[in-house]
Amino acid sequence: MTPSECGAWVRSLMAAERLGDLYRSYRWQVLRKRILAKYKHECQHCKARGRYRRADTVHHDRFVDKYPELALSEYYIDQHGEQKPNLIALCHECHEKVHGYRTAGKKKQKKNAPPEWW
Repeated sequence: MTPSECGAWVRSLMAAERLGDLYRSYRWQVLRKRILAKYKHECQHCKARGRYRRADTVHHDRFVDKYPELALSEYYIDQHGEQKPNLIALCHECHEKVHGYRTAGKKKQKKNAPPEWW
């Protein structure tokens, strides 16, 4: 699949609110396994801080919603013409931090629970 074909496919999935089909596809599953093996199932953000944590997620450096043509690309070319990794292995916690789902010191409130000041 060429990058333009991939981009068209991913855009159609996003328009139909079926992006999960990308992550269930055979191509993604094979690519995901290859990336995790490449990084020896080690979280690259934790490793950079001198810690070891098992990676269970493959993260797109170039987010799929902004760069759908790179959804199945292991690398991308930056503005200086250098090849950079698009997919890296992360643990769940680091992946959530990258996407802003977790913020330091902020607890997630339970559904239907009263506010903490209540």
